[in-house]
Amino acid sequence: MEGIGMKVKTGQIYGDKTLKNEGRSIKVIRVSGDSAFCIPVTEVGGDPAESSEKIEVALEDFENYEILHDPSTVENEKPRALASVVGKKLEAWFQINPIKKWLTTTCTSYPQLSALVGVSVNTIHSWLTGRNPSDDNFPIIAAAIGMSESEFRTAWKDWQSRRPAP
Repeated sequence: MEGIGMKVKTGQIYGDKTLKNEGRSIKVIRVSGDSAFCIPVTEVGGDPAESSEKIEVALEDFENYEILHDPSTVENEKPRALASVVGKKLEAWFQINPIKKWLTTTCTSYPQLSALVGVSVNTIHSWLTGRNPSDDNFPIIAAAIGMSESEFRTAWKDWQSRRPAP
């Protein structure tokens, strides 16, 4: 993966990338054929320089340039990284669901639990991923997993309170 400070490779030139070569910074506007049309810039991702006429640079000449700013690797990495962190936190939270803990401990499958409780496998899955069971189902679930209704309600509320923030 290319990134800031890396040398540019031919074939990896596209718009909005800011590049530097021997003190000259340029921003790629578009690529056409064997060359790219660029404008000189004053700073990373910055304003056009005083001489902001488009210049044409042969793609093979970009091998001498270094990447200063690449929106595809800088700005787009933050949402992906955040999504990854949130996803891992949610996954950990799913694992401590009182129903999931019982399923894991007893080696019971979703279809077996759905038959015990009298709901679909999709309903079981929705409970395991944060949806609250209806009040009618609390005593049935509690009995199926070997808890009193009050113990199960307390465990459920405790689990819900630990839900990670997005």
